[in-house]
This record gives sequence, C-alpha cells and structure tokens, in this order.
Amino acid sequence: MESKRETVQYQRVILDEKEYRDTHFNECELVITGRGPIRLFNCTFGSNHLGFDGPAARAIDSLTGMYAEPTFRPFVEAVFDQIKTGYSGVSKWKQ
Repeated sequence: MESKRETVQYQRVILDEKEYRDTHFNECELVITGRGPIRLFNCTFGSNHLGFDGPAARAIDSLTGMYAEPTFRPFVEAVFDQIKTGYSGVSKWKQ
C-alpha cells in the first residue's frame, strides 16, 4: 500500500506544538515561536523561508543586537557552534 504525502504550499505554518508526518512543505513561511516542541516526521521541504515569532523572535532580535557589537560577537558565534554540535539547551551552570 502506497502512502500519500500531504503537500502544504503557499502558507504561513506555525511549527510549534504541532506534529507533521509525511508532509511536503513548499513555498511556505515555516515559523518557530519558541512556545513548544516542534515535531516533524518524515517531512520533505521545497523552497521555504524560516521565520520567527513571539519568544523566538525576541531571542533572534537580542542575538542580532549583540552581534552588532564587536565585544559580544564571540558569544553569538558560540551559539552558532552550539547549534551545529547539537546543543540540548541544558545549562551546565547551577541556578
């Protein structure tokens, strides 16, 4: 039995707190809000744009502002390194 892949096209799609399975996204704005987990299973992607809203947008704005100041640039670049190495978000510092 062949499974049919759903296609989502020309839409603004909030990814947080939803689950997508066997979905093809094309010409969409894929939005991360930072309000919940993102669950994408066996999905494919055409030409899309990644956007941020809510808490995620505020974090991006903060990092952008920090990156503009040369003193903070190494901290922001360290965030890129954490992303590339699979940073889990777990802090090593005691609170």
